[in-house]
Amino acid sequence: MILTALGNLVQAANKEGKPQMLFSKDLDIIPFIDSHWESMTTIGRRVTQSWHSTIQRALIKDTGTLFVTEEVEGQGEMYGLAVPLLEIKPNYDAIMKGTAGVQLG
Repeated sequence: MILTALGNLVQAANKEGKPQMLFSKDLDIIPFIDSHWESMTTIGRRVTQSWHSTIQRALIKDTGTLFVTEEVEGQGEMYGLAVPLLEIKPNYDAIMKGTAGVQLG
């Protein structure tokens, strides 16, 4: 979901003519996921906000592989995609073996 959120945030910024590659977890990523929850997953909306900490853990765990992070003065920790948006595609080999994944690069 984070990969999808960041991809959409990058695309929306480009569409508005304000290219942006880094986004705030609290100001951008979580609000995007919250407002598009039903479109992004078949899992029912969570009653608690515990999924916010799951987002934080995933961002930290996958920094360097899926995500990049940068401390931006006045904005705090910002996150972006580790590869250009157009290079993200399905990993067809994993799909054929019965597991889905994202192939980067």
